[in-house]
Formats: sequence, structure tokens, C-alpha cells
Amino acid sequence: MKKKFKLITLIFCILFLISSLSTALNTSESTTLKNKGCTIETKSLDIQFMQPEIITDEEYIQLNVDVATSCLCHPGQPLIPIYQKTIIFPFGTKVIDISIDKSDIHSISLPYKILPSPEPIIHENGVKQVSIMNEELYSSGELYPTNWYRVTTGGGLDKNNERKTFVTVQLFPIRYNATTNQIIYVRDMTININYQEPQESFLFTGDTYDMVIIAPEIFASDLQPLITHKNVVGVTTFLKKTEEIYNQYSGIDKPEKIKYFIKDAIETWDIHYVLLVGGLQSVLYGNPRDDANQGSKDWHLPVRYTNLVDPGSFSDPGFISDLYFMDIYDGEGQFSSWDSNNNGIFAEWKQFGSNKDIIDFYPDVYVGRLACRNTWEVKNIVNKIITYETTPIDSSWYNRMVLVGGDSFDDSRFGTNWPEDELICDKLFSYMENFEAIRLFASNRDIDNDLTPLTTNILRELNVGCGFIVFAGHGCPYKWVTNWPGEFDKPIENGGIAIFDFPQLHNGDKLPICCIEGGCHNSLFNVSLLTTLFDRDNSRHLMTYGIPTPECLGWSFVRKNSGGAIACFGYPSCTYLSPGETGDLNGDGYNEPDIFEAWRPYMVQQYYKIIGNGTRFLGDAAGGAVRNYIQAFPGMNSQFDAKIIEQVIFFGDPSLKIGGYS
Repeated sequence: MKKKFKLITLIFCILFLISSLSTALNTSESTTLKNKGCTIETKSLDIQFMQPEIITDEEYIQLNVDVATSCLCHPGQPLIPIYQKTIIFPFGTKVIDISIDKSDIHSISLPYKILPSPEPIIHENGVKQVSIMNEELYSSGELYPTNWYRVTTGGGLDKNNERKTFVTVQLFPIRYNATTNQIIYVRDMTININYQEPQESFLFTGDTYDMVIIAPEIFASDLQPLITHKNVVGVTTFLKKTEEIYNQYSGIDKPEKIKYFIKDAIETWDIHYVLLVGGLQSVLYGNPRDDANQGSKDWHLPVRYTNLVDPGSFSDPGFISDLYFMDIYDGEGQFSSWDSNNNGIFAEWKQFGSNKDIIDFYPDVYVGRLACRNTWEVKNIVNKIITYETTPIDSSWYNRMVLVGGDSFDDSRFGTNWPEDELICDKLFSYMENFEAIRLFASNRDIDNDLTPLTTNILRELNVGCGFIVFAGHGCPYKWVTNWPGEFDKPIENGGIAIFDFPQLHNGDKLPICCIEGGCHNSLFNVSLLTTLFDRDNSRHLMTYGIPTPECLGWSFVRKNSGGAIACFGYPSCTYLSPGETGDLNGDGYNEPDIFEAWRPYMVQQYYKIIGNGTRFLGDAAGGAVRNYIQAFPGMNSQFDAKIIEQVIFFGDPSLKIGGYS
């Protein structure tokens, strides 16, 4: 009886909203509608646009609108200016209805086609790609975009680590008919978001913990010193064993059971950090995956695989995603299963096909992983974390930031001919105040061979010590490499760094935070010696083509004894960047080279922006980078963006105090 009464009340509220909508459409302020306990509020945005500026290069048209904040940049489709804004609401807010008013509509005939958005370059082999028209769209005769606006919602942690609902509004003041080569543009748009805030928060408000460590029983005793240390420094921490989770929680598989526990930990103890401890059980052999969705049987702590197959020329048929354990809720506060169509296939988005899981993406906790395979590795990394956080930092080595890069892509067809990776390194360094840049750049070849990306130079600088190190180039699970300027047919001989070089690494306690900014599969931690040896045809997608690889570069760097890194940020799959220069893709008001404004480099910039702004804990930067990326490029709008968001791997302690406590 109570359920029926609530349903009738809700229907009445919606009918009341519809009848009152004409009043709400003409205001730019919040409007509240109340009726019998149902409160629906309206947030309105009224934006005025100037007439588009038409820029021609006698081959294509580019459009500019003065108040546009970004571009609709989908590979092969027209590059259209848009207005984008993210509005923050209380966590659990529900968007009831959206409407739009538009006025002062005009049309213009264009002399040339609108420039198609650039195709991303795969950061795997330097394949040359250009802006290629989507012939189906350019000959369809339909307006692009198909609507005047798009709204996406999500829920997660904001920059203050408070859980919020994010509503990202994209207004399209220009729509294009490629067949007639005309644009329709609007000078005034008002969008009205009708929403309902939650009556009360379901999140915990009593005693809290900061972090939970999830690990199997075999690692429990060796993790106790870390738990004790964390509690001493004020990061309240406890351990939850995987065996307990599997017995106490329901789920389709072990990864989902762990995710349900994390949800419970948020609601019970207001957890903000989760440290997953465990990788494959052996360096000799381990089955990477039990099925398309997960790897559990041969794992100390399971992994979730996506089923996203992007439309690129080189695609991974599913990849590991620890973001799965970070994205617990959707924008309305409901469990984010990553299987929204309930067909048993997680994070599904096929290149050709209708099945597509709607994913929230926003981190609700910040997750790091220590992919330990044995107790020796656990003891080692626990000791490294405690030593890093309790030993006074010596600025003579800590304030050095080593930047390693070259010229990995032939962008001459775009008219730029830039050493992309070196530019990216310098861009990341620009966010880091009070640091000294040690540039091991391929362009130094004719200046000083000791300052090039040769293996001996990289090891030398690591052994001297540095607080941060960035690698920007190419890679595979066991090695990172780059190219000399203009020499794209082969990597630098005796250059880069591989897991086989680490016996020469003796940097002791001078542990850097590492970012493998460019390097596909460098954090693919499902590899083992025998599985890679017999995967010569890459049928198991281990990306080593028969080279025996006991562990990936990123994890090998972190778990190394008597040196290595304290943490590493990298990728388990192929990544992308955008060459050339086609406008302000990210909408920050500064038109920079496209390599800075989209795909993987844009994500990594967010990481360093947050660190440079003085964040205390490393997980805030790793998770915050995902949040910032989503608000610039909503993940469900493009498979390429979804892939960049899903595949970030962070090896390390998310509660790590950057620079330590002393």
C-alpha cells in the first residue's frame, strides 16, 4: 500500500512539473517546485553565442565561437565548437528532466567541408594517421550533432574528497549538414535541468577509517607493520582479507565481491583509499584470465578485464582496469556494476555492435595496487613505503625531476614536425615548482651524448637520485624505448630501459615517483615467464611476442629491492595522442599543440597539475586525474576516451605522503 502511495505521489509530482515547465524555461535562476513532499528543483543555464568565425585553408573549414569552451572531437567526424560546463550537486541527486530553449537561429553556406577531427595516433608503433573523413557521416544529409545538447551524469569524489554528483552539460551552438555543406547556428540557448536532491545521505557519519588494505591471508602478517605505521602517522587503516570477502559478500565473480565490500566499507567507515595487495601467484606461470571478464584462479588478488574494443587500427580485445574498483556508484548513488545491460559481459563496448554498458567512471575511492607475488615482495615494498614516509628528504636529490623522451612520431604530414615526447615532458615539468629538470632528450644527440635517452644515462641519473621521473615514448611489457629525431623506423640502439637493466640500478632509498607517460603495455601486469615465452603469435594478447617476461616494467620498477621507484603510474594497454594542431580541443582557453589537449597526454597532465598544486597524498592525484579528464571528455561519448579513462594503472600506496612526513 505504501509503495502504491509513493508511486502515485511521484506521478503527481512529474505531472505538476510538466504543467509548470513553461514558467521554469524563462529563468536563469534555480526554481523549486514542491507538492506533497516531492521537491523538484530547476537549474537553468542561459548562454549567448556570437556568429561563428569561419577559418579556411582552401581545403577545409574550421569554425570558432567566442564562448565555446571545447570542441566536439570524435575521430573522422566534423570538428565542432561546443560549450561545456560541469555542475556539482549533492551526492545522489537525480536528474528528472532536461529541456532546452533556443532563439535567434541562422544558417550559413560554407565553401569547403568542415575539418574532420584528428585520428588518434597509437602510442605503440608510431603509425602515421591523419584526419580522415567518416564518409558515412559526411554523406548522410543529417545534421551533426544529432541534437542541440547532451548531458552526462556521474558520482564520485570532488577535489576536496567529498562525494558529489556531477552533471556535465554540452551545448552545441552549431550543427552541420555535410551534404548541403551548411551550418545552422543559434545565438541564444537556455538549458533547464530539473533535478531532485536526496532527502538524506545514506553514507556513514560516525567513526571513520581512511584506508582499507585488501589482501589474502598469506600476506596478512607481513602487512601489519604498514598498518601500524599508517595509524601512527594519522592515516587510520585496517586490513580485510580476501578469503573473508569471498565468504561474506555476494557477486557474480570474485572481483564483484571485492567491489561490493568496498561499497560497504564506504558506507560503514567512509573509506577514501583502498590498497589492493596481490598480483599473479607466480613469476613462472599464471593464467592471465579465467574468462573475458576476470582473472582470479591464478591470482592472489583478482583483476577485472574490460570488453571494450576501440575502433583504432591497433586495438586490445579487453584490458585490465583497476578503475573498476574505484567507480562504486553512479550519479544517483546506485551501485555502478559496469554491466548495465545485465548480459554478463563487463565494460562492454564493441567496435561494431549495439551492446554498450553505461559506466559512471568517476572514482568514489582512490585505489592503488601492489602486485606482489610472494611474501618477500610484500616485506620489501612495505619497508620501502615506511622508509620513504619516515626518512627526511634530502633536497639535493629529491628536487631533481628526470625527463626522458625523444621523437616517437612522424608528424610531418601535419606540418608540425615536433619532437612530441620531449614537448610533453617539458609540459609536465611546467607544473612542478622548485624542481630542477634533468632532460635526457634525443634532440641532445648533437649537443651532449650524456644527456640522451641511452640506457647508461638513464641508470646514471636514477642512481644519483630524483624525486620524479617521466618516460615519454613507446613500450611493451618489458621495455620502454624512444627514437632519435626523424628516425622512426627503429628505436634508439642501446637506448631506453628494460626490466633486464634493473640489476644495474642502485639508488637505495632515493626513490622517485615514476610516470610512464608514453609507453603501451608497460604496466600490463598479467605476464609471467612461461606464458609470454609460448605466446609468440600474441594470441593471448600479452604483447611480448615470445620474449620471456616475468613481470611488467612498471611493477618491476616499484617492487625492486634496494632501489627502484616508490610508485608508478602507467598503462596496461595501447594509448593514444593527437598530432598536429586543429584548435583548442580541451577548451581551457589556450590553443596549444593537440598533443597536449587530448587523449593520454591530457590525462597525465591532470596528474601533475594536482601534484604541482600541492596535494598531500599520491592517490588523490591518480584519482583526481581521472575526474578532471571525465569533465573535459565525458567517457561515454567516445570509445577512445573511455579507454584512456579505464586503463590507468597505479602501482603504489594511494595514501602515500608525497615527499614523506619529515
